[in-house]
Amino acid sequence: NIEQFKPDIDMAQLLPLFQDTISVARLLGFRFIWRDALCLIHNDAGNSHNELMDMGMIHKNRKLNIAATGSNNQQGGLLHAHDTRLTTRYP
Repeated sequence: NIEQFKPDIDMAQLLPLFQDTISVARLLGFRFIWRDALCLIHNDAGNSHNELMDMGMIHKNRKLNIAATGSNNQQGGLLHAHDTRLTTRYP
């Protein structure tokens, strides 16, 4: 429930994908992240409508987008081994 997350979020309670996203954001020097699943209150129709109206502004002002395109699901996490032969290096 929302009350348990207001003071602090226990990383151990989050899915691996969320944990990894927070770790990457911190390593890059970001203090805050926006994660729809954590930041939107989905069971309150009035509140959801208001928050959805703000989504354009939220995403317009973002500095970084992290996409977990290599993960099969939220349990798989963001960080995993990969074949470096498929990696392209840019100067």
